Amino acid sequence: MTPICDTYTGLIADWYDDWLSGRNEDIDYYVEVFQGHSGSALELACGTGRLLLPLAQSGVAVDGLDSAPDMLAMLRKKAALLDLDDIRLHEQPMQDFAISKRFDSIFIAGGSFQLLISYEDALACLKCAHRHLRDGGALLIDVFVPWDDIQSGSSSSYRVVRDSRRADGARSIVMERFEIDIPAQVKKGVYRYEFYADSRLTDCFVKDLWVRWYWKDEFLKLLAAAGFSIVQSFTDSSLYQEGHVYVFRAHK
Repeated sequence: MTPICDTYTGLIADWYDDWLSGRNEDIDYYVEVFQGHSGSALELACGTGRLLLPLAQSGVAVDGLDSAPDMLAMLRKKAALLDLDDIRLHEQPMQDFAISKRFDSIFIAGGSFQLLISYEDALACLKCAHRHLRDGGALLIDVFVPWDDIQSGSSSSYRVVRDSRRADGARSIVMERFEIDIPAQVKKGVYRYEFYADSRLTDCFVKDLWVRWYWKDEFLKLLAAAGFSIVQSFTDSSLYQEGHVYVFRAHK
């Protein structure tokens, strides 16, 4: 598998916010969750700052961590425009990071945790988060189950999953095909990225992107193995849709 940091580069980093411009439910959810939060927070896999920057604007003292330098570069540009240059960013992998600071809260949103395919990397990430929490601190994490794709089993033909346009006429189209590996609980996606200027194709490439899913009880055991003692699961959040997304709060 291609390392995560090598997937979110170049044009993917540049267009990432455009592709997700219509998605606000996760931003609204986390801003509400952290409303009135007086302690420090750390977002793992913060990417371009879709969540981090609105949280910082709402008054949360939040750091960001990501392994993709191009995504962090986009975040810095956006932060500068918002006069949020003082946000601390850490270019490290979420399964093996070391920061000389402990946090009251750590969160991983948007299913980003599931980009860690191996059990070993997943457990290492959670243990790392546990070490970086203050006593009594909490990890907030959401994970999803791709039910529709699991039921279909695979898609050998490409389907359009993103189609974005900019004011200058630039356009990007993202297409996906995939296989479902039930025993490994992995959706093996293949993505084709097309970029246009004045209706002319200017760039095109294909990248693999795999996602591992977890069942609820399985994930509870994983959190316990990482050292978390008190775990809450929420099924009444705005992110929860008929079992597709689980939100967990795990306390140190």
